[in-house]
Amino acid sequence: MSAAAFDTIPQVDISPLFGRPSAARDVVDRAIDRACREIGFLVVTGLPDEALLSPERRASLLRLFSIPPDAQRRLWRRKFAPEARTLYRGYFPLQRGVAAYKEGIDLGPDPAPAKRHPLIEENPWPTEDDLPGWRADVLAYRKAMEGVGTALLQSLARALGLAEDHFAQAFDQGNGTLRLLHYPPRSAESYIGLDRPYRDHQGARYPIMTREHSDSGCLTLLAQLDQPGLQAENGAGQWIDVPCLPDSLAINLGDLMERWSAGRYRATRHRVLALQGGSRYSLPFFFEPAVDAVIEPLPGTGSEAYPAVVYGDYLIEKVKAFPEFSDFLA
Repeated sequence: MSAAAFDTIPQVDISPLFGRPSAARDVVDRAIDRACREIGFLVVTGLPDEALLSPERRASLLRLFSIPPDAQRRLWRRKFAPEARTLYRGYFPLQRGVAAYKEGIDLGPDPAPAKRHPLIEENPWPTEDDLPGWRADVLAYRKAMEGVGTALLQSLARALGLAEDHFAQAFDQGNGTLRLLHYPPRSAESYIGLDRPYRDHQGARYPIMTREHSDSGCLTLLAQLDQPGLQAENGAGQWIDVPCLPDSLAINLGDLMERWSAGRYRATRHRVLALQGGSRYSLPFFFEPAVDAVIEPLPGTGSEAYPAVVYGDYLIEKVKAFPEFSDFLA
């Protein structure tokens, strides 16, 4: 199948990845490898219990968006609150005039890796009085996402003919980000200054929630929370709906994995449309290596088109393209 040909996003039950080596695991490895080579997107089911978002767990994590404005402001980063101590981690409020009309928080490892770098900061946390138990709930979910991400990378390593722990060293003291997002319904004022705020899709016109882009990092693990709207672009420029299934994660590859594999794997452009009314919530986890990890084409895939990069330096240049980081380190 070529990139231009796909009109559906594959669904893969990855439960065999969490057991012993088996023929079933080999089948899953091949399915993941094929999806990453041909599409760059897949939807995975068969997740461990700790990675599932029950209604209670989902409600607990989303409590963040219901705390009083003063408690929320204490989590803002410096772009939005001059008194804040963090530049990269923390809360970003709604911004008018941008395509991604969203609020949310970016949370890194806790504690932060013991390295000095602009992308490494201790997270600003709400107090237990403001959100009792929330920090523990977030860290438990983050740990579960790291487990799923590790299993997927081990699967890709096996498919590439490498030792299954090939990626482990780069992810020692990794600096991945758990992001909690809320996209509220847009007001007319929020569109002022925004070019092309709508997209035509299948004969209808929808507001854009997140513009067309590819992710910067390695793997993105996204809980869509039963709300459709995520779409991936095939090689013919058509936009394909990413299924929103119960107890699943949408997985896509970022630019880093495309260059790491010297183009064998695809970082596919995607977007989010407001296909239905009301608010949209999502929980992406960006599984990222250490800031000082040197990323160069994997053994046997060498290409002069993909020179080695230091991940932290590479990522700083990437994040500046996003409105919430537009003046990062300026």
